[in-house]
Amino acid sequence: IDECVENTNICQYMCENQIGSYRCYCPIGFKINNLGHCQDIDECRQFQIDCGQDRSCFNTHGAYECIDIPCPVGYTRQNESDCLLKCYQRSSSCRPRQAIYIRHRFIAVPRLTLSNRTLFSLPIMDRNKISITIIDKNNMNISFPFILNGGDLKTNRTLFESNEYEFEIHLYNNELNGKHLSPHRRRLHTIFVIRINISPFHF
Repeated sequence: IDECVENTNICQYMCENQIGSYRCYCPIGFKINNLGHCQDIDECRQFQIDCGQDRSCFNTHGAYECIDIPCPVGYTRQNESDCLLKCYQRSSSCRPRQAIYIRHRFIAVPRLTLSNRTLFSLPIMDRNKISITIIDKNNMNISFPFILNGGDLKTNRTLFESNEYEFEIHLYNNELNGKHLSPHRRRLHTIFVIRINISPFHF
């Protein structure tokens, strides 16, 4: 009996018929888990990938990338992925259009991720005191597949294609010392630089 032919869904990726049995295979960058499914290998952690100074290892589904994340002039590095405005360390009198924090976040998702799936939640204590703007650096416009719903970044359609997106989310303070600020006086608090990798695989 050829189990691979009898049941085409017996393996997630590739099935090899063997005498009296069968064997499932996964693509490079994945391993078979205890349930017989393909599980991503986190190369960054397992192989302790060192990407060098001002770079970070981004584990994707089936691979990894070394991403440049330098801190701009006037900022100091807090950790591998976050930068802090230097003048804010000395006082709170920085220019309002300079973000206090720049934070890089990497998100890897499989192809065929469904619509309305939450990918990232912003650390917001009081939504009424914050304004949020999303800046599409890919300039994808209509095809941009993500949306902000409150403080949650979600898919706005099923992700059919493998792709990589980079965009920014700007968080503004609407209040200062309990007083509401007009739009031109809002304080740019945090810039999240978001990179999302959509795998060519559905698992």
